Amino acid sequence: GAAAHLNFGASTIRLQDNNGGLQVRHKAGDLIPALPIEGTFAPNIGDLLEQWATGRLASAKHRVSNS
Repeated sequence: GAAAHLNFGASTIRLQDNNGGLQVRHKAGDLIPALPIEGTFAPNIGDLLEQWATGRLASAKHRVSNS
């Protein structure tokens, strides 16, 4: 697992499986599960890309929980 954090780079792309565990912060502030769809990619915008896009894209706080 990994505690809630923002990625400082441009982006991260993860290949998903059925294990899940990724949780993202909802606009309301709660961490909610990102339901995995096996064989798809889950992109994550980082702080650097948010800055390059002058706020049009947002870096999302997220965490990974082990079940």
